[in-house]
Amino acid sequence: MNRNWVRNFESIDEILSTGKTSADLKEAVANLYPESISTQLEVARNLDMERNSLEALASGDLKPSGGVIRHRGNELKKADIPGAIEEIAQERKEIGQQLKEHDASCRTAYINISKSWTNGWDQHLTSLTHLLHCSSHLKAVVENEMSFLSNTWQVITADGQVGYFEKRRVVNVCKNVHGKMKTVIEAAQQIVLSEGLLERTGIDSWSDQCPKFELLEVTKGNWQNWCNVAFEEMGNLSYALGILQNAALNELIKSEKTVEENMMANSTPEAITNWTQSPTSYPLLVPGNEHVLQRKLDLWNRFQLAHGFGPTVMRLLVASGIVGGTIAAGFIGV
Repeated sequence: MNRNWVRNFESIDEILSTGKTSADLKEAVANLYPESISTQLEVARNLDMERNSLEALASGDLKPSGGVIRHRGNELKKADIPGAIEEIAQERKEIGQQLKEHDASCRTAYINISKSWTNGWDQHLTSLTHLLHCSSHLKAVVENEMSFLSNTWQVITADGQVGYFEKRRVVNVCKNVHGKMKTVIEAAQQIVLSEGLLERTGIDSWSDQCPKFELLEVTKGNWQNWCNVAFEEMGNLSYALGILQNAALNELIKSEKTVEENMMANSTPEAITNWTQSPTSYPLLVPGNEHVLQRKLDLWNRFQLAHGFGPTVMRLLVASGIVGGTIAAGFIGV
């Protein structure tokens, strides 16, 4: 359903401690997916769409029909949009907490069932949840840095010229991105896949095949080439982490189904002695903590491109000043 639920948690321990399940494990599994969950998901999606629409209206990216902003049946002035967004954010936070507890309860229910078997299945389910959490956060961090780097590039090159301060800005951004990628790679290379996941993904050795991001330090002389290579390398890393994310999710769904089937049949699945290992610490990106991207050009770039009424007038004044000065100089010369 396009829900990356694990990113709402800051650690695997938070997932395991947030879930609430009944002592009767069969009853707990039977009640995991009530109809109310569908309603909560629909409400959450609608709130997200409301907020996105209001933010687009506030930024000017979206124009209101007929020039009138309507929100929940009422007309809204542009100055009132931040208050409406805050109201939606609070509602979304409440429904998000309910969904967060439900997501954690689903995981802990199956883990609690498998604990009674003492045959490695609880470690197996926990390791898959851990890998899903780790790969999802790492992938989100990489894509967040890609967006930030791309946004910075687009803004500083918008007028076709890169001045001193713009160059210094992009170099600083590149250095920060490079540092973040080093922490991502260090964490990613600590992942050890189980034999089952190696077979599922077709990977021989994750530590050997994981993208390395071995770029030279960025400087004022190589930043343009550095950005192009870095963006490509981050794309490769995002793709590789996406493979892990999908493999962990599919294997988790399959494994939880096996746990449920064995519970209902009062049987025990074959023991598991090999499971995935994920690092205890890695970069996180909880939703809402993404980089704030620049949606509009700064004053200087708008001046260079004459975007908007103010910059256009300023350019005309500067041009007039140059022409006027030339004419005056001509009269003086005469």
